[in-house]
Amino acid sequence: MKIVVVIEGREAIPVRAIPLLSNWRFMSPDVVAHVLGDTGGTNVSVFGQMQSSRLSEGKVVSMNKDWWAQFPLGDLKALSEKIKASESSLEAGKAEWKKSSLNELPAGVFVWKTDYEKLHEKNWTSQFKMIYCALRDSDPDAETDESDEDVETLMQLSLTRAAMVNDSPLKRDLRESLLVLQRWQVPDYAPFMRPEMRKVVMEGFESQPLEAAARNSMQTPGCSFRGQNYATLAGLIEPYADGPFDRLPGGLQEHVIKAFSPMPQWDDLGPDQRRSLA
Repeated sequence: MKIVVVIEGREAIPVRAIPLLSNWRFMSPDVVAHVLGDTGGTNVSVFGQMQSSRLSEGKVVSMNKDWWAQFPLGDLKALSEKIKASESSLEAGKAEWKKSSLNELPAGVFVWKTDYEKLHEKNWTSQFKMIYCALRDSDPDAETDESDEDVETLMQLSLTRAAMVNDSPLKRDLRESLLVLQRWQVPDYAPFMRPEMRKVVMEGFESQPLEAAARNSMQTPGCSFRGQNYATLAGLIEPYADGPFDRLPGGLQEHVIKAFSPMPQWDDLGPDQRRSLA
């Protein structure tokens, strides 16, 4: 499911979705709160700035950075201490953190997609440079100056060096980190989410069109049947697919009635059946 919404014609990302864009690899909820509160210091995984916003009476309003430091960060620290105090296993603690920590980020708050992509690229490049330099320094045959090479070439050089150097816990960690970086150079804007997590992530954005729906409405329609663009309808109903019919906006209710007829009514269908009909 796409998690990019459209607000005032711009693409935006719910703050609760940010950890999922890289499968929790780069920005966990506490890192998100540090960045948005501008309290990350010089930590390579946290540095950089990004402004969060929310909608108030239909207008975009900036969130106060100090609020992030006072509330979400404090709540997340308390949650972390609670999980540690429960003496759960490491894996159980991780599972509980992923299940509960997103709720400590505010619903209905977002960042602009362009701002997130700048921060992601900055952090990704910084982490890659550190690993690349460590591996280059361990290679006696390394070229004196490889700075003119593009990132893809340097990545392949680093992977080759990581496979050739003497094995050690440090080198194994570097190899694993390289593979993670290679996998998540580009964020995943359609991450897999279980229904209960999807509700948490998209809370507060039920009335906002998704990126795919907005694009489809501006482009030439694809498959058309009974006068409806079904690609567009599928995107429009996604935020409401798990809820009752009366949650749909009035105009969308009319489209759904026409499109689903003569099939069973919305409330008699399950979420997946609704999606398939759209």
